[in-house]
Amino acid sequence: MTLYFLAIARIPISPAVSAYFVGPVVAVALSVLFLKEAMSGRKGLSLALGFVGSLVVLQPSGNTEIGLIMAFGAGLFFALYLIATRQASQNSDPIKTLAFQCVIGTVLLSPQAAFTFEIPQLDVLRLFAGLGVISAIGHLMTILAFRLADASTLSPLVYLELVGSAIIGFMVFSEIPTLTTVAGAALIIISGLVLLRRSAIEKQGAAGHDTIT
Repeated sequence: MTLYFLAIARIPISPAVSAYFVGPVVAVALSVLFLKEAMSGRKGLSLALGFVGSLVVLQPSGNTEIGLIMAFGAGLFFALYLIATRQASQNSDPIKTLAFQCVIGTVLLSPQAAFTFEIPQLDVLRLFAGLGVISAIGHLMTILAFRLADASTLSPLVYLELVGSAIIGFMVFSEIPTLTTVAGAALIIISGLVLLRRSAIEKQGAAGHDTIT
């Protein structure tokens, strides 16, 4: 989250979120390596599309924007978070898992806060409170979801945030994404839809098998 906040302070929301959402694609690869989830052709295609989309957004060169690099770094750590959440959700109560995340986060971020703290205005305090409530609800729902489905199935659903962030960036901050960002984001979204399609086919197959049985 530190890398993500640093990124959106430097670059518009749309390219930052597009870079950040390399995370779910990486999570698919990590789920195969560490959670022993099955690898398939669709997962491979998803990884390839996500990788190409990431390159389109990043446009690797000697002058790559540092904010984009930070956003990609945030995405890589997000992938690790998804895998760790999947593991924890299987072995711990959701509220305990959420509380543990919050405590560890507080410990890690307190040194940063100590060196940069200043008394916020009342309107900013309201924003902080809103961030806290929405974040807690979102994390709790994520933990509950991972109790019911595997990481490679759930990870692509976060691409819904990519659409929402683009709308908010335009309506609130008057940010218009470049064609390159849109093209890269489209490839990353398609990579997620490939996995969602796979999940739907598997569920239909399971339902048909149960009916026959």
